[in-house]
Amino acid sequence: MGRVKPYSTIVPDVKQDSRWLQIKGLDDTTQSAISAPIMAADSVLGVISVLHKNRDAFSSDQLELLQAICQEVGLALSNAKATKR
Repeated sequence: MGRVKPYSTIVPDVKQDSRWLQIKGLDDTTQSAISAPIMAADSVLGVISVLHKNRDAFSSDQLELLQAICQEVGLALSNAKATKR
């Protein structure tokens, strides 16, 4: 069984992207999204996604910012786990 490499992405139009799972009633107004994994070492701890009601709402600069936030969150979680031991 292969491993999927986590990656960050911009989804400019969720209605046209086959990776996007529409959940009726939850994200009816969502048109675009960005997502980035929260990592600690080689493990994925979670994902942060930001949704927007307009298509093409996110830029590569915003994705870079989200990646930086996720990196800091991963580091903080890793440090908290190490402190707890």
